[in-house]
This record gives sequence, structure tokens and C-alpha cells, in this order.
Amino acid sequence: MSELFAPNQQVQATMNYYQCHEVQRGDIVLIKKENENQILIKYVALIPGDHFYIQGFQNGFHLIVNNNILLTPKGRPYLFNKASERVWSYFQKNNSEIVGLNEYFVLGTNFDGSIDSSHFGPVSREEIIGRVLNFK
Repeated sequence: MSELFAPNQQVQATMNYYQCHEVQRGDIVLIKKENENQILIKYVALIPGDHFYIQGFQNGFHLIVNNNILLTPKGRPYLFNKASERVWSYFQKNNSEIVGLNEYFVLGTNFDGSIDSSHFGPVSREEIIGRVLNFK
């Protein structure tokens, strides 16, 4: 999330926020993957029901969501590298290009080094443990 946060920057978050609120596209969330000790801060890019596909561009590809190029929180187009094409192609093929119920794709802003849905696929609502409120 280098586009939004400085290294070691403190954030405020509301834990369990999504027990009584819907996850929205554009939310900055805390993710706790099963069997992982670390908590990740990510941007919610795709939500249930979204239509998506990949489109080649230069040495990588863009993700098209609901007929629009997916943009970072600061409005830059995401440019995914060829290594993540396999993950996106898998979910595109197996989900008929529609994000399933209880599936959310979360992304970072470091295109070459972010550990996010372009590496591990979608997360469930249960893995989204908090909402980032503001940055210090």
C-alpha cells in the first residue's frame, strides 16, 4: 500500500466493522489469511457480483472490472505483471468472469511486490477483520 502509506505508518482501524456493515469497493481493510500470522492492509478492488476479465497491455495486463480499467486508490491504472496472469486467468475461467458470493479481491499498490489477491486469489468476508479509518 505504498501509494497510501509510508513504511511503519500507524493507522486507526475498527475491528469487526464488517460484522454489521457491507464490504464496499474502495474500502481499505485489514486481512487475516487463515494459517498466517501477519495482518495485511489492502484495498478492496472487486466485490461479489462484479464482472471482470484481463486485457493484455505492453508487458503485462490490465484488469477490466464492470467494463472499466481497474484503478488504484490514487486513480492510476493497475498494471499486473505476467506472473499474476495465471491467478487472474484461473479465477476468470472458473468463475465465468463474475466474482462469487462471499469473495473479495483485495490489492496493494506496489504492482511488482504486493502480496494480495493477484497472488493468493479472493478472500472471504471472514478474513476481512477490520476497516482502516484514517491515517496518522
